[in-house]
Amino acid sequence: MDVETMKIASNIFFTLLDQKVLTDEDERFKQYSEPDVRSAVNVMADESKTYIIETQTKLHLVTKPDGSVFATHFSHLKSKYPDVENKKKFNLISMIIMTYLAEIDQSVASKWKRKREGITYYVIEQQVSKLIQQWEQTLNENPEFSKEKGIAMNEIITLWHNLETLDERDQRPNRRTRIGIIMTAMKLLKDEGLVHITEMEDIHHIFPKDELFERVESYYQNQRRYQEVKQLILEGSE
Repeated sequence: MDVETMKIASNIFFTLLDQKVLTDEDERFKQYSEPDVRSAVNVMADESKTYIIETQTKLHLVTKPDGSVFATHFSHLKSKYPDVENKKKFNLISMIIMTYLAEIDQSVASKWKRKREGITYYVIEQQVSKLIQQWEQTLNENPEFSKEKGIAMNEIITLWHNLETLDERDQRPNRRTRIGIIMTAMKLLKDEGLVHITEMEDIHHIFPKDELFERVESYYQNQRRYQEVKQLILEGSE
């Protein structure tokens, strides 16, 4: 493989590493279609345990589920987001994000409704509260349920109950409130370019972007663990 091809491939890969997504409006998207360039980019992705998602109009770079040199570990997340103070909060934030994904990853009608209307922090809070309540009931009947599912449910439940509740229009959310930690979770998605957040009549609405649906449909839906946790959340928040 010649030097010029490697330069182009490296440019594409490290741009994806920085931006997470390339669109067909970018010259590098067109360069990726060259067989040698595409092969080189995918070798770099494979070596770093990342994965290229290809759609008709975009390229996505995501981490493989079994670990990656570029994965967002707790220590890295904590350095970027001071509100993520410990692993207990990290676990709760991860479950909040999964609750949001489970909400949008349903029927086609549900998908378009969420794209059109968005979803509020308050609705996410209600869904998480239903899930927590269901987990508590199940754990009372089967104390081994948390271990069976591989989720630190007791820690998540305790932390959620210790957070303050606010009215939907309250303008004082912080790290000690449920709305505050939901805001932190949604900011992670926003910073990845996967959602946009709009304030309407003092209420924040989260709108999923096409990039998020593409990742869910082209990658996450094929992951067994994602499907297991999604089903667990849907059953718990009914």
